[in-house]
Amino acid sequence: MNRRIAVVIILTLMILGFVRVAQGQGAEVTGEVYRGTTPVVNCTVSVGEKFGFTDVNGRFRIDNVRAGQYTLVVSRDGKKLKEQSVVIGNGNTNIPRIIL
Repeated sequence: MNRRIAVVIILTLMILGFVRVAQGQGAEVTGEVYRGTTPVVNCTVSVGEKFGFTDVNGRFRIDNVRAGQYTLVVSRDGKKLKEQSVVIGNGNTNIPRIIL
């Protein structure tokens, strides 16, 4: 086999591998949780099998969520505080403020 053809084949396979990895990473889901006008601290926010925690400003971030329809669950100390249906797209998704 010609060396040039071998290099082209190897580069093509590498590019296809990078594309598959990028597609599998999913979206970043962000939002914030409030009780009235007060941010809720240290809640667990889950989307499918992925989850994140609220910070001192009530903000959360969940990485690598695949596109699809999910039930977002907000919980604290094992108690569900709120559930709502969300649709996650291929790009990063910001959930409107969640009010408990």
